[in-house]
Amino acid sequence: MVRFRFTRVRLACLGAALALALTGQPAQAYLVFFGEDVNNSETVPLDAFPLASAAEAQFLAFLVGVGTENFEGFEVKQGQPLDLFFPGAGMATLSGSSGEIRQLNKGNADFGRYGVTDNGDPEQYWQVRAGTSTGDFDITFDNGPDGIAAFGFWGVDLGDFGGTLQLSIMTTEGTMEDFLVPHTVGSMASNGGSVVFWGVIAEEGDPGFTMVDFLTTEVDPGFKETFAFDDFTIGSREQIEPPIPEPATALLIGVGLLGLGMSRRRTH
Repeated sequence: MVRFRFTRVRLACLGAALALALTGQPAQAYLVFFGEDVNNSETVPLDAFPLASAAEAQFLAFLVGVGTENFEGFEVKQGQPLDLFFPGAGMATLSGSSGEIRQLNKGNADFGRYGVTDNGDPEQYWQVRAGTSTGDFDITFDNGPDGIAAFGFWGVDLGDFGGTLQLSIMTTEGTMEDFLVPHTVGSMASNGGSVVFWGVIAEEGDPGFTMVDFLTTEVDPGFKETFAFDDFTIGSREQIEPPIPEPATALLIGVGLLGLGMSRRRTH
């Protein structure tokens, strides 16, 4: 592991090309994990996700006893809200006005979208658009006043029509932490079917999370940023394996893309 000092955001990041960007001052010392495997097909899925999988493994290494929702237990085409249960971390409610459960056989992709769970055929996932003109996609956490302290997810087919994904996270202090997911931004499906893992962990002393809102930008109103959301993991404060190491910022560099999860604090 190679470590660098930046501000108060930590990042464990793996991807496909080397780049680094930082804008604004982060408000809290969160651990942020990111990995991306780039594809360029709307019809043929990737058969392995080594960089995203490595980022997820780094995320899970800080957690114990957590559960992951793979959406395999829901009815196909079921819409919102979805009630999710996570051992040791309570309930979560997923809402998204344009989202629904989709199902595909392995080896297939629906305009670049497909599931990432490796536990059978066919596979299911939550397909959603998330922007101001298409309706919110958000997840609320019901784990008491302390909220939760960690969550991570997989996203497939992000940014293939020039859009970006931002996460606005409500903290237990009533503030909002905004993170830009540093996925590849393409055009006209140039990076269709790419796979991303993104996760965040609150360090000791930092506020927990009560809600996350997923927001995508739209470059062309005719091409909506629709993506597959899969294998969602959350963890409570008690499920974080101590200690989270210092210094205040740590960075894992693998082969390829190094991007920085950017956070900006807002009052609610």
